[in-house]
Amino acid sequence: MTDVLCVSDNDQNRLVIVDVSQMKVLRSIRVGSQPYPVDSIRQNLVLVSTRGLKSVRPVKVPDGRLLKPVKLQHKPRSTTSHATKDLALVGGADLTLTTVIDTKNLKIKSVVGTKRKDPRRDFGGSLACGHPSWGPDDTILHLDRIARRIELYDLEGALVTSVNLPSSAHHVTAIDGGYLALCEGNPKSRISPSVLKFHIENSDISIDAHAYLPIPPIHQTKTGGHHLTYDATRGRVYVGTDEGRMFTLCGETLQLLNVIDTGSGCGHVTICSPEQELAVATNHTDVCMTVIDLNAGRVAGRIEVSSPVKSTKKTQGHTSKWLGNSGRFVTTAAQDGLILEIDPANSKITRQLAVKDAYLIQGCFVTV
Repeated sequence: MTDVLCVSDNDQNRLVIVDVSQMKVLRSIRVGSQPYPVDSIRQNLVLVSTRGLKSVRPVKVPDGRLLKPVKLQHKPRSTTSHATKDLALVGGADLTLTTVIDTKNLKIKSVVGTKRKDPRRDFGGSLACGHPSWGPDDTILHLDRIARRIELYDLEGALVTSVNLPSSAHHVTAIDGGYLALCEGNPKSRISPSVLKFHIENSDISIDAHAYLPIPPIHQTKTGGHHLTYDATRGRVYVGTDEGRMFTLCGETLQLLNVIDTGSGCGHVTICSPEQELAVATNHTDVCMTVIDLNAGRVAGRIEVSSPVKSTKKTQGHTSKWLGNSGRFVTTAAQDGLILEIDPANSKITRQLAVKDAYLIQGCFVTV
């Protein structure tokens, strides 16, 4: 079995397929305008969200065979597959719609949402929806960023219930017995990022806890939250913020436990092996990634992975993974077109692969 990285090249409108064990490009395929997220939906099949088009592009892995685009009523933000059924959700980038796709035949089953176009903009920018998620009993968690609301729909497209938020939700993470939502914040209105904990019972959304991150006044007008990571082993929530810090919250109560400096544009925290008890923070606008000692709650090292930020591009991409079989962490230096293998325990790059003229922004790992 081989670990394969399928990552979008947003500059060249390509999907790049890489064997990360050999650090070798297997395929480079043109998929359409502005590819961004690449999501695995079935064994050896990924969907590329081409944000410049009203469609998603299915691609076979690892041979790179292009299938017919799935046409949508909206431009795609990203795709979320169902854990046990042949279904996937595609969130809207330009309209507040989420499309349900039958992944067996790549046909549209239903569309939910309300086609909002209001110009409200929270920290996450102009995208209409957050990343869609599956709720209990095959319900759909549609994240309407414009209305600042999470809406629960059934599979046929009927609205079941909803909950209003202080700022737009970027994504929802399922945890035992419930969910966590990351609310991005709004710098212009001095609304800090926050974490919402909720559960769904009897077709109703019930709030269990809600915590605003304590952003210092000096940062309130320019920062926001991008992503959260739930650490089930330690019962903690890690949230990176744009000014360059990682907040640790108690998973049960959302009480603040710790804050550490990471790097500017801190967006993702990827947990490495339980034995090492380390995590790596992706800093989207910095030259370094940050290695974090989770038990001590401190920085264990910094690894220079990229050149300084240029224009609006991200120095480090959205996709990273701890490959336990190799003891290595794989990620991308997005604007430099580099795929990197990192040894977190020693805070060093062990191997790298350059993809010429590429902007390697987001993707997924597939085992083939």
